[in-house]
Amino acid sequence: MAKFLLIHGSWHGGWCWERLLPILKERGHQAWAPTLTGLGERAGEATPATGLATHINQIAEMILAGDLNDLALVGHSYGGLVMVGTAERVPDRISHLVYLDALVPDHAQSAFDLMPGAEAGFVQMMRSAGSEFLVPPLPPEEFGVTGSADAKWVKTHLTPMPILTHREKVDAPQRKAFKIPSTYIRCLQFGLGAGFAAKARRDGWRVLEADSGHDVMVTDPKGLADLLERAI
Repeated sequence: MAKFLLIHGSWHGGWCWERLLPILKERGHQAWAPTLTGLGERAGEATPATGLATHINQIAEMILAGDLNDLALVGHSYGGLVMVGTAERVPDRISHLVYLDALVPDHAQSAFDLMPGAEAGFVQMMRSAGSEFLVPPLPPEEFGVTGSADAKWVKTHLTPMPILTHREKVDAPQRKAFKIPSTYIRCLQFGLGAGFAAKARRDGWRVLEADSGHDVMVTDPKGLADLLERAI
């Protein structure tokens, strides 16, 4: 039995794991899927000060308050940064890190550092929406959710993302995350993970592949459950 703590990515919320959770639990695993502050059903909590550090503190405090141990953290997309920052705080409570088509930062890197040129586009989206700090979500199709019913469901749940989350840099000077066994899962129908998967291979990590778009937890939850079991 494994214990999975699932960390969602940009514009998403704990809702995105809704189809995966029962599969993991049916297989005898424990799983938690918190919604990060300022997103999903917590969108009303977003402020200009809601950043990466907010989310790292939230997940680390959740682990400590719940006295959770031997966790497999799963970070999707932007969640990779939250995962690395959390591992710096509570490494002794984490047994494995799974980067799910995720950004993999080093100390003092931000999401924008890992996505050259993206900041200008985010700023333009934000200004077009008339907001000073919230970036509107991309359409579900950009995440590989193309079925009409699935796309409608995802679009209904996506919420704007505070831009500080992508500007703030990971504070992990001791690089404790990279001392924890790690697996990279690359979604082949999305371009984000190619470079990170290649580096993961060079660093000796296990690398697995999903023939899916970015939101594999929505489009193929059973396939993702299989990969998570292989990952750890």
